[in-house]
Amino acid sequence: VHFDSPISSQYLSALLLIAPCLDEGLQLHWTGTRLSEPFVSMTLKMLSDFGVYPSLELDGVRVPAGTYKKVPYVVPPDWSSAAFWFEQVALDPGSEVFLIGLDNDTLQGDREAQKLWSPWVQADYEDGGLRLTHRRDPGEWAAGAVSLKHVPDLFQPLAITLAAKGANATLIGLDNLVVKETDRLKAMAEVLATLGCRANHEGGTFTMSGSITNTSPLPFDPNIDHRMALCIAPLALLLPSVTIHDPRVVDKSYPTFWEDLGKAGYTVTAH
Repeated sequence: VHFDSPISSQYLSALLLIAPCLDEGLQLHWTGTRLSEPFVSMTLKMLSDFGVYPSLELDGVRVPAGTYKKVPYVVPPDWSSAAFWFEQVALDPGSEVFLIGLDNDTLQGDREAQKLWSPWVQADYEDGGLRLTHRRDPGEWAAGAVSLKHVPDLFQPLAITLAAKGANATLIGLDNLVVKETDRLKAMAEVLATLGCRANHEGGTFTMSGSITNTSPLPFDPNIDHRMALCIAPLALLLPSVTIHDPRVVDKSYPTFWEDLGKAGYTVTAH
């Protein structure tokens, strides 16, 4: 099977997972831009964990036919979901959050959150997890374009953080976000405009400037996109209230999100 600039690593991961069940296995080749490569690496590692050993080639991978072994498997904590706590700590002066079990020894690309949020959040590994602390003396956001090519799931919480900090930013490598649950570039530009910021997107590039000036209560329809709901909710730290329509949309990736917000001190009510 050949892919030319696959728009999402999910297609590759899906084929890799079913490959051992095919009579002759599967040989995958791809050319052009590769997006979200860490997710492909994670899939290959999981195949090996379950007894199927893929062979890497110059422009692809070969997966032999075989049978998955039944072995104990511990699902690691999710760095993509952790990003929304980086966002919240950045927005909340004096705050501190301990993320149980989160480990830097992982193939998950979204561990890059430590670097991207470092101007506002100090991240310290302790026994049993990662402690996030709001920086009293914030640093400067990086000048120039910042690529999120391999970590596009960090775009939404990062964009909200940048808006809250009044940072001018150019984020690139976001080509695949137009084909997610919603067009995430368009959706984020619309939210930022509502908040009083300026935002534009063309191709896989998203530019934004200005700061949040509209501090009215915010009603928001995530339009079936779990990550839009997850990144908008922390704006309750800055606005009188945030109302998320279709709150169960977060069940796709973070089903205990609203419960965890309540534990963190938010007032969460169902309508």
